[in-house]
Amino acid sequence: MKLIVGLGNPGPEYAGTRHNVGFDVVDRLARRFAPGATPKSKFAALAIDAEIGGEKCMLLKPMTFMNVSGEAVGKLARFYKARPPFMRARVCVRVCVCVCVHTCVHARALLQGAATCH
Repeated sequence: MKLIVGLGNPGPEYAGTRHNVGFDVVDRLARRFAPGATPKSKFAALAIDAEIGGEKCMLLKPMTFMNVSGEAVGKLARFYKARPPFMRARVCVRVCVCVCVHTCVHARALLQGAATCH
């Protein structure tokens, strides 16, 4: 199981803004790989089961503001025992798959071995 997380901010005032690029990507993936699926609420996130490239995936949109999205993502990652190979115990789990332009700096830092994403 892979977790694909699109970061964003909840609320209509953020729809269509750069802050919600991650949500937009997850929505497009859901339309393509899980058409007609209804999102389920799990651990403060909306989740859709999908199969992408023959692999079982869960598409996630944390319903917390971006700066605290790690809480929802962390709970889901621990529940599903999802742990990307580049993550270490001391690294913030908030970026499982970063698809939001706003947080690419954090993802880059994590991939380069930074101790935190803050």
